[in-house]
Amino acid sequence: LSFFVQVGSYFPFYTQNTTLSTIFGGAIYGVGIGISFAVGASTGGTAILGRLIQLRFPSVAIGKILMVLDGIIILTAFIIFGEIELTLLGILALIIASWAVDFVIGQLNTSKIAFVISEQGEIIAKKLVATSHRGVTVIDVKGAYTSTPKKMLFCALKEGETALFQQKILAIDENAFIVFSKSQRIKGNGFLLYK
Repeated sequence: LSFFVQVGSYFPFYTQNTTLSTIFGGAIYGVGIGISFAVGASTGGTAILGRLIQLRFPSVAIGKILMVLDGIIILTAFIIFGEIELTLLGILALIIASWAVDFVIGQLNTSKIAFVISEQGEIIAKKLVATSHRGVTVIDVKGAYTSTPKKMLFCALKEGETALFQQKILAIDENAFIVFSKSQRIKGNGFLLYK
């Protein structure tokens, strides 16, 4: 981080607008911090302290913790130097960066839940288990309108797996009823939980 900050200082200024620089700089910084946290790394400084606090209070989002810690530093700098405009820009960058950190981690945790209702549920389940690394739960159900017994399949997937998942099902039963639902967090075999 220190190396690239130094290298970046040699680049020409692309804009003299400090507000634009604050907004985009805060967003880029937040995305970078979010990615480093997601893989278990840290950039040092308040990020380490934030991670230690999160170990004690795991329900609090890391972005919020960093916002409080860095906010204390910004307010301390204001008390010492009295630069109101720089303080306000720092707070703006901090809010954007904190949101970006939580957004990146939230997106990495987002998955899909698939519900599939079909009369050929057992065949579909065997195909899915044989051709993917995802488990499938089979549940006996009955249609309310026709009273026809069917199978409902329940499966947790990553976002990028849904198209192939659907393709495999429709190849067996083109009348299958498929519902994809967004899941904010899945903990279990095959799913990493990013914090």
